[in-house]
Amino acid sequence: MHSLDEISEGLRQTPIAVDGQPDLVAAHLVFGDESPWFGEMAANLHLLDPQMLDAVVEFDQMHADYEYDRLFPLITCPVLIIQGSPAQGGMLTDEEIERALMLLPDATVARMDKVGHPLHMEDKDPVLAALTAFLNTL
Repeated sequence: MHSLDEISEGLRQTPIAVDGQPDLVAAHLVFGDESPWFGEMAANLHLLDPQMLDAVVEFDQMHADYEYDRLFPLITCPVLIIQGSPAQGGMLTDEEIERALMLLPDATVARMDKVGHPLHMEDKDPVLAALTAFLNTL
């Protein structure tokens, strides 16, 4: 098992794509050395069951037979979809959101315009507001 410092340093050195740059850039150069994200993510990863990451590493294989068109309509409880901005690194496209809304019988979408994928880490207030508003409708 790696220490928190080792995990944090690994995260700082993680190469990421940056729009407009042909080469990958170390995360610490993009987010800044003092970004609290590195420490927070290191603490989360330190506590994580490593097998949980199989779902990330083998994402395409794991979801290859997932039939959204058949399964989504079977979900009968209210669903909140929180969409991070695709321009900021959000994972769900507007087309995927529209498709999900057509398939889910009782879905609500909350679009976050100023945050990407780790939306609760980038700006938790609008995420909390969307969750609270959704839960108050139940």
